[in-house]
Amino acid sequence: MGAKQWQAMLDVHCTAPFRLIQAAAPHMRDAAKREIEASGKARPRCIINVSSVSGTHGSAGQANYSTAKAGVVGLTKTVAREWGTFNIRCNALAFGHINTRLVQAKERGDSILVDGERVPLGIPGAVMKGARVEDMVALGRKGSPEEAAGSMLLLASPYASYITGQSLEVTGGGWL
Repeated sequence: MGAKQWQAMLDVHCTAPFRLIQAAAPHMRDAAKREIEASGKARPRCIINVSSVSGTHGSAGQANYSTAKAGVVGLTKTVAREWGTFNIRCNALAFGHINTRLVQAKERGDSILVDGERVPLGIPGAVMKGARVEDMVALGRKGSPEEAAGSMLLLASPYASYITGQSLEVTGGGWL
């Protein structure tokens, strides 16, 4: 892996969430401060970051991705501590195998273009070594994008009003 690949992964998966939170500060933290001054209480708000089990457990062949996603967990915990006093919760979702092109075999050839360069997507076959997701996950299957979205909805809902600073693993029982 080259320095450019390393930095690109950190920029996308770690720096971008940080900048988004910075951009949200006037609309969330500063607004909450004004509400506290006016009424003594801020309405509840939440931030949901996206991490990965690669960031919480590591992933062979993906040092750059694992490092960036671990950074998201640290960012989440820090923002939860700093902004909790303003009634702003911050959590991360650490996804496992969600059925997208990112968890398909890298050898399939899926890619994206970044600055005119082809960047391959997927998990290298050598990393999987013949393992099947169905055998690695307690529920015996990959999660769907709709199930991933459901976990976001849960954390954004009032049912999660006392959950902050957490990295919720959405894995179907993988990595137990």
